Amino acid sequence: MVIMGPQGLTAAQVGAIWEERPLSLLNLDFVLGGPRSDDDYDAFDAFFSDHLLAERAPSLAKGNKAADRIRAEGNRFYVRGDYHAAMGKYNESICYAAPGSEQMAIACANRSAFNYEHNEFEQALVNIRLAKKHNYPERLMPKLLNRELSCKQKLAAGESKGLIPCPLMYINVETNPKIPFLAKGIHMEVLPDFDRSMVADRDFRTGDVILDEKCILAVVDAERRYHRCGRCSTEGFYSLIPCPHCVSVMYCSEKCLEWDWKYVHRFECAVSDKLQYISYGHVAMGSKLFLYGLSLFNDDLDEMMRYFETLEKSGGNALNLDYTEYDPLEEWKDLCNVKVVEPGLIFAYRNENFARLAGSAHCYMLLKNPAVAAIVNTPAKRTFMYQCVRDFVRLANFYKWESFSSPLCPVASLFNHSCDANAVATIHSDKIRIVVLRPIRAGEQICVSYGPSWWDKPDPTPYRAHFECKCVACDPEKYDEWRAQGREPPASFFKNAETAIAVLGDELANNAAKYNAITQLIEKYAYLHPQKNFAALLYKHQESLRTLIDDEDGTYHRTIAHAKLEEEDE
Repeated sequence: MVIMGPQGLTAAQVGAIWEERPLSLLNLDFVLGGPRSDDDYDAFDAFFSDHLLAERAPSLAKGNKAADRIRAEGNRFYVRGDYHAAMGKYNESICYAAPGSEQMAIACANRSAFNYEHNEFEQALVNIRLAKKHNYPERLMPKLLNRELSCKQKLAAGESKGLIPCPLMYINVETNPKIPFLAKGIHMEVLPDFDRSMVADRDFRTGDVILDEKCILAVVDAERRYHRCGRCSTEGFYSLIPCPHCVSVMYCSEKCLEWDWKYVHRFECAVSDKLQYISYGHVAMGSKLFLYGLSLFNDDLDEMMRYFETLEKSGGNALNLDYTEYDPLEEWKDLCNVKVVEPGLIFAYRNENFARLAGSAHCYMLLKNPAVAAIVNTPAKRTFMYQCVRDFVRLANFYKWESFSSPLCPVASLFNHSCDANAVATIHSDKIRIVVLRPIRAGEQICVSYGPSWWDKPDPTPYRAHFECKCVACDPEKYDEWRAQGREPPASFFKNAETAIAVLGDELANNAAKYNAITQLIEKYAYLHPQKNFAALLYKHQESLRTLIDDEDGTYHRTIAHAKLEEEDE
């Protein structure tokens, strides 16, 4: 299971997202179809001019009147107890408010109230200072100052939720000398039915953290743009900061804001509100990869085109890169070199026609921005941009981890899916972390699950997403033989499992004790796999990982807030 952090959206919520957009790519792909020739870009332009209502939607601009209205919506959500929606509205209000305005200050104060009520006192203080910075009105200042004093008193009394995670979920094994965020003893090879795969050269134990990779890019769907960082996808809605120019993107830090402007967002900003209407998950990654590459080539599109003229797409392998001497251009070139393998089954909205239409729509809208049009200024360059973005949309489909927000991590993408996964991928705070679920022996492929696990499946019907799973739990010809390998547990198993489960349910036990209890039990009885009682332990292990990573994520944001407060106090 890929552990995402926030709960997934329901079908009704997904439907509501599309209903709010004037005309989504989903509708375009199914209903209109678009031009059939890849090379007739004039036909694409004419088609989008006639049908892409996003272009004719009014541009969204900052304004205090809108900020007031949106903040009032947040207050109504807050009164009803829908705090997640309330924070989204407060953040949206901050995006619309003019810097230094009363509306900006009050929205920051609202966030401080949310943080205070949820015992996030460090985050509350950060937002109180933001409110003061943006000229919080004097008539309301006494209430804000009382909240500030109370936060400081509670922190002095030791009521912080904590700044040090326990246990530390970082890489805990020897690392690759050239890739310090990957465990040593893992290589990539091409396997039948799986293509590029990660294979163990040594044994790994349950609980080993074998990958801790920061993303190079991320996409955040419109539904979550006021809850996640537009640069790294971190869910840091406690104190997100807005793009100073548009109302569609927020960031977890000044560092992310500056990085995104330098490499990507300066090309998107002028049309970012319209891009929100035509973006769906990995679609936006296609154009981001193109814009990122253009920046890495110092905006020299001619040089970028010359590189692609010599590109043979022999197959990329991020493990050949030396990350101790990080070169983002070489990393990007390796991504370009990856060959997209056609899956056995692909949903209609992810098929070739979707890539053509989605990529072309993004190009069409980006070219409305003078900053892009000034660089892509000839028919040949426009043709290159359309072709390149389409290829990147196809590629991004195989790099995504979830539909609505997804970080791009080249090494993590090499770990394939299996319903009989032996590792777990977690996505939190701009990183993908992979932890061993059950013992892995030298020579085994290391797999995570992008969806179900085998104990969730009643039969070997293949799991189908943007590919058709061919693992042992999905292959009818291998399934019975694989399940027959499971052994009935001895009496000691049930006794030890009962003890471990008691530790997991003990409110006085810390997370480290709970984690050790379950990992030691899995390590001891791994020979039972695949057996239903043992599967229950694997499920418990996944749940304990969810708790640990969630707690660590909260600690991370709390620590950042604490450091920011100390820096400002110096």
